[in-house]
Amino acid sequence: MTNQNGRKRIRIPVRTVDPDEERRAAEQTMEVPAALPAEEPEPLGGPAAEVEEPRAEAPTAPPEAQGEGEAPCPEPAPEAASEAVEALEAELASWKDRALRLQAEMENYRKRMDRRAEDRIRQERKRLLRTFLTVADNLERALAQGDPNDPLYEGVALTHRELMRLLEQEGVKPIEAVGAPFDPAHHEAVATTDSRSEPMVVVQEVEKGYLLDDELLRPAKVIVGGGNT
Repeated sequence: MTNQNGRKRIRIPVRTVDPDEERRAAEQTMEVPAALPAEEPEPLGGPAAEVEEPRAEAPTAPPEAQGEGEAPCPEPAPEAASEAVEALEAELASWKDRALRLQAEMENYRKRMDRRAEDRIRQERKRLLRTFLTVADNLERALAQGDPNDPLYEGVALTHRELMRLLEQEGVKPIEAVGAPFDPAHHEAVATTDSRSEPMVVVQEVEKGYLLDDELLRPAKVIVGGGNT
């Protein structure tokens, strides 16, 4: 801007200072502590300088020897290893012998139980067949006392034949006694006779005897001749 005289006016900004603000600035300037003197650096290579010596590193074990905090076990001596092997072999032989003995005992026990079962079955079979022999004896007595002309006689004879056929299928065979020498294994003497006959010869059969597969099922009850007196 220019005034009336033709001179250029310059507008200068004037800063107004607040008294309170000047007082606070003066207080803050007084509270700032003086700067501490700087420490002089010690000269390099002087007598007070401390030289750090290099540290000796511990030797490291090879990777295969390093474990998880465990020291490697020393190898056993050859004599100790040989004794350990011999002890293990002896123990193995002992257990093997014990196992073989136990296996043999179990096999013998199984065979013994099988024999007992077979004997029980055979004895039960004999008992049942002896019951049928008693029925056959009664049928034979009825036929011996019956009349062949009686209509019931043929029915009894047919029943007797069917029963004897069944016994024969089961392996039952009659013992031939009359006229045969007395055999204690198959004959049971119930009496003797003084008639003219050879001694120790069966002269009469009281009750028939039977064999079951060449084994005595029931002995024959017989009368044995005693010869001349």
